[in-house]
Amino acid sequence: MSLKYVIQILFTLLPLISAGPIAGRGTDEAVVLANCASSWGEWSSEMAYYSSGGKSPSGTPAATAVARSGSFQTWEGAPVSAKFGDGNVFTANIPRPVGSGMYAGTGQNSQSSFYCYQDAGSVKYPLSNGATCTSVYVCDHSPPGISVAISSNENYIELVGLGNVNPQDLFNEVWSRRGATSCDTTAVDLGQGCSITFTCDGGIPWTTTNGMSSTLHDIVGSQSAIANHWTTTSTVCTAWVGESTGPVCIQETQETIYHTSIAQTIQITVTDLSNNDVQGQLTYDLACSPPQADCTLLNDLIQGLNGAASVIAPELAPVFGVAQAAFTAEENGSC
Repeated sequence: MSLKYVIQILFTLLPLISAGPIAGRGTDEAVVLANCASSWGEWSSEMAYYSSGGKSPSGTPAATAVARSGSFQTWEGAPVSAKFGDGNVFTANIPRPVGSGMYAGTGQNSQSSFYCYQDAGSVKYPLSNGATCTSVYVCDHSPPGISVAISSNENYIELVGLGNVNPQDLFNEVWSRRGATSCDTTAVDLGQGCSITFTCDGGIPWTTTNGMSSTLHDIVGSQSAIANHWTTTSTVCTAWVGESTGPVCIQETQETIYHTSIAQTIQITVTDLSNNDVQGQLTYDLACSPPQADCTLLNDLIQGLNGAASVIAPELAPVFGVAQAAFTAEENGSC
């Protein structure tokens, strides 16, 4: 073969060689969603393909694709696509920002699906112009396990005359009501005409119902905004004497009355993220006085749960028997 033909063949293959092996070639591959910045203020974003490393790729990527030039790409809120040199398009779909290391959304290319996780800069690589690219998300083939979603509305129930009620004591009743795959829906009498009822179903016997019960008691019950406590005083007669016109109080005392306003209902939904099927649900309902709307407490509860999501999620994973868990809280009322 002449040198001329060798050079022609080389130039024919060169675009494919520089494009690199694009995502979809192995189970340990990863696509990094990165923001790139230079010391002189030039910004861009790109997707970087690694043929190995899974969630912890390192070194120089096998191929890159520009997602945005001149500024950083907003990765959350809408699908983002970039085209690699071989024509393969990778699309990342990340609905909203999540905590460090948490499951964030999905990725897709011509060959397969990916799971994307928040990654605050563990992967870094240089560009030829001297800029440095830093990971924001890493997408690979490791499924996230489950997501646990908490939802509630603005209705709060006032409990009076039951002492200083600890929400975790109320939620502890779930353990006597939960079974392998469902809950006994018989109401638990709390006194003073109040009761609590649990409804649940679990796809994996005991694992799901136990996991949801732990979530309710340990996670939801420990939130300060799940309830509001205050006291009032009442004058009570402790000694009487008889008079012709009727009994007369001769001794009084001040009695402290405890009030607890607590969320009327909360639902826990567990979703298998490998197929987006609901694995289980648990709901509690309080019955007592007519509910009152309290948007302030509800918003504090939702913000508190979401603010602690990066701490809560790793705690939930072993409870549900999975490698990883995602956690969110949302309001389903009218606040």
